[in-house]
Amino acid sequence: MLVARLLILSVLSAAAAIGAVEGLARLVAVRPPAARFPAEFVTERAFVQEDDEIGFRLVPGYADGRYSINDAGFRGEPFPADLSERFTVLCAGDSTTFGWEVSEGEHFPAHLARLLRARLGPKTWVVNAGVPSFSSAQVFRKLERDLPMIEPEVVVVTMPWNDMWYSAMPSWNPEVLVPRVPRPWELWLLRYSAFFRTVAAPAAIESEANHSVAEALDLFAANLAAVIAGVRRSAATPVFQTPPFDAGRVRPEGVSFEPTGLKWGRDFLLSTARLYVARFQEVAADGGVPVAMNPLCLGAHDQQGFFIDEIHATAAGYARTAAALLETLRLERLLP
Repeated sequence: MLVARLLILSVLSAAAAIGAVEGLARLVAVRPPAARFPAEFVTERAFVQEDDEIGFRLVPGYADGRYSINDAGFRGEPFPADLSERFTVLCAGDSTTFGWEVSEGEHFPAHLARLLRARLGPKTWVVNAGVPSFSSAQVFRKLERDLPMIEPEVVVVTMPWNDMWYSAMPSWNPEVLVPRVPRPWELWLLRYSAFFRTVAAPAAIESEANHSVAEALDLFAANLAAVIAGVRRSAATPVFQTPPFDAGRVRPEGVSFEPTGLKWGRDFLLSTARLYVARFQEVAADGGVPVAMNPLCLGAHDQQGFFIDEIHATAAGYARTAAALLETLRLERLLP
């Protein structure tokens, strides 16, 4: 009986202490309720889940009216039983590879798959390994996981927009390229507990106009070099593809994205985008990697009807991308 009373007293004392600390935190908290984890926006996507090694990944078996994720965790159809016997192209990258807001079968890997079947027959396969919001570090880590399983002949890498966006963070460091997705209980505490926001949540990110960390570009290049080496260790051939970008859709006031502190004017955005694409091509040249010039890339003209926003293509745009990529594979003698 005495033990029970002591236990109850301990619980009540602890609750009172927690309540007092929470009350004090609400009076003096320096971090506002708006403070967010930089990768918190990822939790708003039903087809994505946290991953301790690569930050986050696609949910195996997920399907809705637009996206289908197979049981292996890749967008698209289930893998065939004879995948190892087929000529396989693995497409790695971010949302521009995944196919943001286009229906199943309309992303460029799906268009490429149909073109390859028409040209080479049924013993071909294209894997869409793109994940929205992936950085170069995440692409590299995912490839280290995917290559032994898929064993592709060719790996097509399309980047670099997320590395560029992350470079706007005033507190940029290499760890931001593999952002930790907060757990549901952390999100709950972030919303309801001033004490948690004070001691555990990230500080609200202050935007700094036209700011891009120079070291981010160097790390991007280093990660690309690691991707090339990793692909070649797997006995596959790397191919870089320039990313889509419609400069005509950039508003005169530029762009902003609160979770990363991004606040860039139009001129700064375009000059930074050119810098990242140039480094992308420079790393490819240094590594002897062929580059597929995307007809939707920065600087291309007549983009009407091919984009849904500044960097994401429509189904018609992805069809153009796939046709140009196939031609590069042919010219580089990478087709069987």
